[in-house]
Parts: sequence; structure tokens; C-alpha cells
Amino acid sequence: MASIGFQYPMDAFRETHELMDSLIASYQTGVKYDTDVVRELQRMVADTVAAAGDREQQVQQIIKGLTARIGQLAVEADYTEAKAAHDEERTVTTDQRLSVQQRRQQLASTKVEVQERAADEEPRKVHQISLYAHITGLAFALDTLDARVHRATISDPSGSHEVRTVAIDPSAKSAFDIANEIWEML
Repeated sequence: MASIGFQYPMDAFRETHELMDSLIASYQTGVKYDTDVVRELQRMVADTVAAAGDREQQVQQIIKGLTARIGQLAVEADYTEAKAAHDEERTVTTDQRLSVQQRRQQLASTKVEVQERAADEEPRKVHQISLYAHITGLAFALDTLDARVHRATISDPSGSHEVRTVAIDPSAKSAFDIANEIWEML
């Protein structure tokens, strides 16, 4: 038994030593492997961060370009809206101007017609009134036509040519009676 006991610690030490050697070898190869993996992962992360940074700069440039384009399109849209509003206003103004010109032409032609008619009728009316006054010797006082009593002058057709003033009240007598009265005066 003594030999078993003596051999035992040695075997245990050797076994422990072998176990420790194998753990050290395992850790050394594992650490190297893990270190390589970590380094590879760090390189991949660095590459990914660099690619993301490059992509972010590209996206920022694209956003700047799109923002500038949007600004340009907004200016063009404002110009187009303003131009459309101006064109519409110009069309309305042109239509109004043409309408006014047509109305002026109509009024001018109406004025010419009225003047021609007045030029034709006025001398005829004046001629008729002067003939009537000459033949009858009756001349109404035109300043009293709006009054209730009309005044007139009658010249005697006989040789004396005496001028008399008469007053005619149209509200007191009928038109027939007034005509008879004037006829008798003549």
C-alpha cells in the first residue's frame, strides 16, 4: 500500500500537469483563433461604418440636389401660376375692352341716327309751326307751355294786323271746345 500511496501523488501531479498543458495549448490556439475572429469582425465593422459614411454622404448630396430641384420647381410653379393668373386677367380685360368698344360703336351709330332724325324732323317741325303761326296768326308763348294756363298771341288777319294776347286753360274746357274757341278767334 505504501507504493500505491507514493505513486498516487505523482500520477495526480502528472495528470494535472497534462491537463494544464492541454488547457494552455487549447487557450493559446483558441485565443489566437478568437483574436483573429475579433480582428476580422472589427475590420468588417470598420468597413461597414466606412461604407455607411460614404452612403450617408451620397444620400446627403442626393437630398441637397432634390431640395434644390424642389426649390426650382416651386419657383417655376409660382411663375406658372402667376403667369396663368396674368393671362386670365389679360383675357378678361381684353374681353371687357372689346365689349366697351362694341358698345361705343353702337352708341356712336345710335347717336348718328338720332342726329340724322333730328336734322330731318326739326326743320320740318319748325317749318310746320311757322306756317301754322303765319296762316293762323296764333303764336304760343313757349315759356308758359308747362304752366296751367297757356298764353298765346293772335294777329288779326284783317288789314289792321292787331296783336291780341289770349289765355287758354286746358283744364277748364275740353280739347274740342278749345279748338272751337281758337277757330272763332281766328
